[in-house]
Amino acid sequence: MTPPPSHTLKSFDVQLAQLNLTVTRLGESAKSLFSAAVQVLARHSDSAATQVIADAVESDHLYDQVNREVMGVLALNAPVADDLRYVVAVLKIAANLHSIARAAASIARGSIALNARAASRSVRRVKRLGDSVFCMIEIVWDAYVERDVNKAMDVWEHDREVDEQHSGLFRELLTYMMEEPRNIATCSQLLFIAKSIERVGDYATNMAEMVHFMVTGRAVDEPRPKGDSTVALS
Repeated sequence: MTPPPSHTLKSFDVQLAQLNLTVTRLGESAKSLFSAAVQVLARHSDSAATQVIADAVESDHLYDQVNREVMGVLALNAPVADDLRYVVAVLKIAANLHSIARAAASIARGSIALNARAASRSVRRVKRLGDSVFCMIEIVWDAYVERDVNKAMDVWEHDREVDEQHSGLFRELLTYMMEEPRNIATCSQLLFIAKSIERVGDYATNMAEMVHFMVTGRAVDEPRPKGDSTVALS
């Protein structure tokens, strides 16, 4: 991992290194949780879903720790310029990682509810959407670790594809509900899970924008590419 910049005041370096370590733990936790939540969709395992929900509690503690450490850095060192940009970006990245972990728990809870209903052929499509979003998370995390703007922008561009996948899935599930009222409960649950997954794609895209800001000092100056027509569920 590319370390934070070094400083004459060694205590500042120690604080930044600790902050980086805590964010790394949060990032690895969020990645693992989301991957597990997506796998639960295919396994139909209530116990595996319950484990995801239980494990997500750690991300709450890690996010609280990031906030405490950021406050400590700001209060004791009053960073400016590149240092301040780094701390602000890290705080926002941590917030999105925490949101990913919370979404993973939400997906797991939805999976438990789904397991109690009739099977649907759309589950595999929802899982494919989850796999696509997990790929975004992996790449944007590498972009953060390596301070790689190109990787970050690859994720930013990929958000459109995820939106389009979600829109197609939305239309498919609506069709199933109209064709057969007995599908409504199952398809509604799948819509909820799919929307949670699509939002995780947005969190990954937010992180990509923060990596761009952290490295270049500039916000992404183009409108975010969107391909989702399901505004009513946002």
